[in-house]
Amino acid sequence: MASIPEVIVFFRRSGGVLQCNMLFVCNGACAGLSLARTKARIAGAHVSDMISYLLEYIAACADSRGSTP
Repeated sequence: MASIPEVIVFFRRSGGVLQCNMLFVCNGACAGLSLARTKARIAGAHVSDMISYLLEYIAACADSRGSTP
């Protein structure tokens, strides 16, 4: 069975703006993605940025497995 990337999302309000933090748990085929870079890039991002990056992350994992999520 193929490994599925896990994403934990935390929402918070900062200065009246909804922000989010994401934690990616990679294993199997997704382990090649840089978790440190991922966490640094998404920490405190606006929700729209989080959604865009989440889609990019899912696509990268799917490409690494040669299938679609």
